[in-house]
Amino acid sequence: MNWGYRIILVYILFISGVFTAIYVAFNQEIDLVSTDYYAQELKFQNVIDGKNNLASLPTPVKIVENETAFELQLPNEFTGKNIKGEAWFYYPTNAKLDKKFDLAALSNNTISINRQQIAKGNGIIKLQFVADDVPYYYEQQFKN
Repeated sequence: MNWGYRIILVYILFISGVFTAIYVAFNQEIDLVSTDYYAQELKFQNVIDGKNNLASLPTPVKIVENETAFELQLPNEFTGKNIKGEAWFYYPTNAKLDKKFDLAALSNNTISINRQQIAKGNGIIKLQFVADDVPYYYEQQFKN
């Protein structure tokens, strides 16, 4: 094999590699955390305030994981208060697995969420709620 064929072979391999890289790049699925970054950035101060408000309470939020369910327990300070918000089971690797649950179903400051409703994997539970016009925010990692 002379040099001319070797050079042509190198060019063909290089072009094949480039086209393979382009094909793989276009078929890579990229999930965005949110489609409205700008709007969420403007609301980020609410998250900071929510964390500070929750930290100022004498008792913390508890998330109890047992074999069948996740039990989200709010502190006793919220008894009798008007609570509006949601529990977001957030999966950073796949937005299709995310689930949101309304906190309106609280009973005795506790809501139980069946593990079968949640996808398998590692994620973050994000609690964002308002009680008597005061925002609260809490995050905790979980594995299902």
